This record gives sequence, structure tokens and C-alpha cells, in this order.
Amino acid sequence: MHLYTHPRSPWCRKVDWAFAEMGIAHSPTTPLETTLVPAEGDAMKEAVRAMKERCGAHATLPTLVDGDFVLSESSAIVFYMADARGHNSAFLPKAPKERARIMQWDRIGDITLGANVLSPWLRNTTFLGAGTRDEAVLAKARTTFEATEARLAEALGAHTFLASDSFTFADVGPAHILAMLARLDGPRAKHPAVERWLSACLDRPAYVTLANRLA
Repeated sequence: MHLYTHPRSPWCRKVDWAFAEMGIAHSPTTPLETTLVPAEGDAMKEAVRAMKERCGAHATLPTLVDGDFVLSESSAIVFYMADARGHNSAFLPKAPKERARIMQWDRIGDITLGANVLSPWLRNTTFLGAGTRDEAVLAKARTTFEATEARLAEALGAHTFLASDSFTFADVGPAHILAMLARLDGPRAKHPAVERWLSACLDRPAYVTLANRLA
């Protein structure tokens, strides 16, 4: 198996964090080779070109190659690898209701926080100069963030973590996006329950190791 990943991609970081929690990257039975695409410049373009040549024109980062099977999209990669390795734990269980609850929060992380908050924030802060960014877009992203934080706080009123009292894959997506937004001087969690939950997520050894490696 071979994984193409990128140090600055939030979706790649999500896969890396999930794999570390499940011990997938270190499995002695099915080794996982990794190509870390350079962060920028001509080296990045060449690495992406080589990836697409091997995996197809529509391959995006991250992409997993398992023989003649090619899979993009971070969550699909995590679920596939968990099932392929027979993984079944509190982090990513096979029980239908427990897994569905985790998948629900994963989609909230990807779409509500990722596509509707993080992506527009990146486009209008990191990729555009201060004089050209669209403040209306940033205001809309902030409103979406605040509504989502209220939903997180409601869930955390019933559980220690989003899907249960144990840390699961449900927490990975939302937590790493909130961490990235904080580094980008974006919207920050203000609700005490959300702050406690985020600190607990980011204190996990798997995340600390990943953050230090990619700093």
C-alpha cells in the first residue's frame, strides 16, 4: 500500500492523525509506504504530476494506492484502511449505530467546518492579500463557525467527546480544523465545554507527535 500526503493539507493531517490512533502506519503485516509531497514550488508540482500519472488525473491529496485500487478523499481512506485491517475499537467501531454517529460528525467537520469555514478563510487570508480579501466571506464563515460551535457544545453536554465518552474518529476532523483556524488567526472556540474538549483532543500523543513533525 502507498499513501500520498502533503504536510499542509488539513485532509492529509486528518488521515495521518487517524492512522496514528489506529496504529495503521506501523502494521508489520501490511506495510504502508508514504510519499510526502513537498510543501510548495516546482518540487511539489513534479510530485503531484507523478502522483496523477500513477493514480489518474482526478487523484487529489491524500490518495491511497492498494494494488490496482486507487482511493482519494480522507474519510474514505480512513474507513477503507480500518476495514481492510480488521480494525474494531472505540476509536472506529464496526457497530452500525456507533459508526453512523461518528460518520455524522466527520461530515460536519469536512463540510460545515472544512468547506464552509476553513476553506474560505484560507482563500481570503493566506491566498489573498489583505487589500483584496472579501470581508463578507470572512463574516459568513465566522457566523457558520459560531453556529457549529453551539452544536458542538450541545453534543458535549451529553458526552466527554462528540460521539461518546471516548475519543473517536468523530473528534479528529473537527478538532484539527479548529486547531488550524486558531493558527490562521481565524474564529476560535469560546464555549468552555468546546475549549475543554479541544484541549483534550490536541493533548493526545498521536496529535502532539504529528504537530511536532509537521511544525
